[in-house]
Amino acid sequence: MTVVSKYKTLLVAIIAVIIAIVFFYKFPNESINSSNHQNLDEQDSQVKDIAQNLSYLHPVIKDQSHLTDYDLHKSCGFSENKFHESMDGVDYNSMSELELAHIEKTLVNCEDWFENLAQISSSELNQIKLRIREKNQILRELNTLSAEASYDVKIISKAKTLVQHQDPDISASALLYLLTYDNEFINKVGEEMGTSDVSFLRANLDLSVLYSCQKGLDCQSDSALMQDMCVIDESSCNLSFNAWLRQNKTMNQYDDMIISLNIINSIISSNWFEQTAGIDSIE
Repeated sequence: MTVVSKYKTLLVAIIAVIIAIVFFYKFPNESINSSNHQNLDEQDSQVKDIAQNLSYLHPVIKDQSHLTDYDLHKSCGFSENKFHESMDGVDYNSMSELELAHIEKTLVNCEDWFENLAQISSSELNQIKLRIREKNQILRELNTLSAEASYDVKIISKAKTLVQHQDPDISASALLYLLTYDNEFINKVGEEMGTSDVSFLRANLDLSVLYSCQKGLDCQSDSALMQDMCVIDESSCNLSFNAWLRQNKTMNQYDDMIISLNIINSIISSNWFEQTAGIDSIE
């Protein structure tokens, strides 16, 4: 039940690109940091407040309803000048037709984004920026793909709350963190599946993306996710993520993913995390 390596590499590449874009234009000196002297209860309370109050960043662009402000910000940033400067350095001659089409669509979306940003009030703009900074802070902590990623009992505790977040980026990142570092949780899923071999669950990126699709991420063939994948791998073009997964897994692998995801949802919706509070060791 081992994940097919080249497709896992593909998904890692996509997420790495997204993360790089997120932090390229963003607020390197404006992250909202918790005090190092706060105790765990205070941090848990803080993250629960964010989980309750941080909702989807609804799109300013009315005819781009499938894109949130966060999506557009990842691609475009807030500075139109910086965006165009970055695009000026692109070598269009070396691009494939798919890549050129992708760039063209990004340019159209970003022009609409900047036009609409110019029409909203400074108060509305500041609210968008604040919510994006809050989301970026959470995603930094949950990012298992960075070189600095490691087990942290405090982040485990936060992930157990954030895995139920309504934002699919956050909930999926929380699940991936738990599947990477929380052995108690991983073994519980394996136990419910009737297996002691839980290697296929550990750091399973495909499973976390599938979870984000369930939580509301657009994973259809025309979604931003699949269009990005299509540029990297033409075999994924015109497929939903679920169809792509079926195509690139054996029947047993796919069935195991669906079964494990159903079990994960059952565990998350139960009070199991509360019952195992304090059992956060990876040893």
